[in-house]
Amino acid sequence: MNVQKIVNLFKASIPVVALDAPAVEERSTLEKIIDIGSQIKSPVYVWNLAEGMRQTNCYPESGLSYAPMNGYNNGGQDPILYAVDFIQQHRDKALFVLVDIHPYLGADSTRLDLMLIRKLKSLTFDLKSSFKRVILLGQGMKLASDLSDLVYHLSADLPKPEEIRSSLNLSFEDLTRNKDFNVALTNENIERLIRSAQGLTLEELWDGLRLATLQGGGTLNGAACEVIYHLKVEKLLKLHLELSQPPNVAIGGLQPLKQWITKRTKLFNASIVESGLPKPKGLLLVGPPGTGKSLVAKTIGHLWNVPILKLDLGNLMSSFVGDSEANMRRLLKTAEAVAPCVLLIDEIE
Repeated sequence: MNVQKIVNLFKASIPVVALDAPAVEERSTLEKIIDIGSQIKSPVYVWNLAEGMRQTNCYPESGLSYAPMNGYNNGGQDPILYAVDFIQQHRDKALFVLVDIHPYLGADSTRLDLMLIRKLKSLTFDLKSSFKRVILLGQGMKLASDLSDLVYHLSADLPKPEEIRSSLNLSFEDLTRNKDFNVALTNENIERLIRSAQGLTLEELWDGLRLATLQGGGTLNGAACEVIYHLKVEKLLKLHLELSQPPNVAIGGLQPLKQWITKRTKLFNASIVESGLPKPKGLLLVGPPGTGKSLVAKTIGHLWNVPILKLDLGNLMSSFVGDSEANMRRLLKTAEAVAPCVLLIDEIE
């Protein structure tokens, strides 16, 4: 999540931002939104359908803290429409976060609320000349076309390796504060852990580290890499991706292709990767069934020492409008976070 970008959007009088973030990251995303509020010098109020509107703060020791908001009482009115009306009538500077409101603003005709869309459009126009700002927060956000040009849409990206490393350092400090836990990881273990965690959210990583520590009898050791790796495998399976195992047989023939693979193996050396030289983008393998196309793809991943992700396009398809495309976007974002990797798209035709 790019905090500075959202701050700049608000300062540029773009008053409403839709933030698509995984549900598991909701609390950590709200903590970052508190940081946005402090940068634009606005109190933060968080609304959801269950608890209504509450003032929200974040403290280093205890995390998020909620307090009732003075004057907020819908008196039996529609809670969503009342929340939008309340924001419009609020006179002071504020940053409002509406959590999980997007199902009523999307393409699902059974839940789409036209009155709510109209109110939100009017609110967006009014907020441009005010010191109030709004963030729509939720997972899998797809807004109606009426709002697409009024609301700036952002996605919370999966963490990059340097973010994972920073999060690991924080988690190690957190674990060692407890006298019952200790960390016994070598530098090599940490590098493996970072590679294993690519494709997971930071919250999923922390869950995996706590699980690995308990399984290790209170010690976080090299076995944590396997725990994190299996969590990633489970996540990829839900996204219709499969981590393939390296092949146990060699490729027969195909000498020109083998030479191509061998030459480009050097591009995945760590020192070369850091140099910024371009890496191979793709390879189209065409031939009758049984001629070794999948074997070649798996061999490439094995020789380059990168994960081999296998995608079945048929499993991505959905009967609901826009779901197939959303599945593909989510899958490609995960593959990009896992990169460098080999993404095997079988039966692409």
